[in-house]
Amino acid sequence: MSGIFALLNKLGILSAARRLDWREQASTADVAPSSETDGVPLEQTLFAQFEVLCREQPAYRTTRITFSSFDAASDYDVIVNGNTVAIVDGLNIAATIQAAANAINADGTVGAIVAASAEARNGATLDTLVLRGLAEADYTCTVATTSGTGVITADLDATGAVGKFFSLPSGLNSEPIWAVIPDSEFTVTTANVRDRMRVAGAERIYGRFAFTGGSGRIRFGLGIEE
Repeated sequence: MSGIFALLNKLGILSAARRLDWREQASTADVAPSSETDGVPLEQTLFAQFEVLCREQPAYRTTRITFSSFDAASDYDVIVNGNTVAIVDGLNIAATIQAAANAINADGTVGAIVAASAEARNGATLDTLVLRGLAEADYTCTVATTSGTGVITADLDATGAVGKFFSLPSGLNSEPIWAVIPDSEFTVTTANVRDRMRVAGAERIYGRFAFTGGSGRIRFGLGIEE
């Protein structure tokens, strides 16, 4: 009976090891790696999955609108697919963002393109206006300050990406040098892409991608794979 329990224990350990440990690359700038701390450590992984994420969710495009400088006397425009919704400033950021979400959802044209919500990015105070597309198709979004000194910015999901992966070798007596992984250059034309690559003998991995139309993310999944 003890042999059965030992076998089940080993199978449980292997099963847990196959659950990938996903790690997000801190920088998504379109620059080559230059430091031994760039990218993500591989922890002696033989194979790694990678994700190039243009969207938060593949079913729709997301826009996050924030204030880098708030002015209680400012007014703003949110422009979606060329259609403008005027936002009258409230007494504080939370009131302004809630008023903006209400105005966008009530607009007969823009409200048919995106759904707006007032959300808290850090803590419990509303500080981010989030627009989520009501269809899979891309939409455009820009923002502007029409009066006052407030500064408003919009961060959209990317519409695509072009790039490649680099690896840093392990076990060298001399200074390790980053190099491009063969056949790792590709173009992302869909919302998100996931695949795997062999990384045996590498200490770290790094994705260099130029995201177009907005911001994206790069993640690596580490674990045992057949």
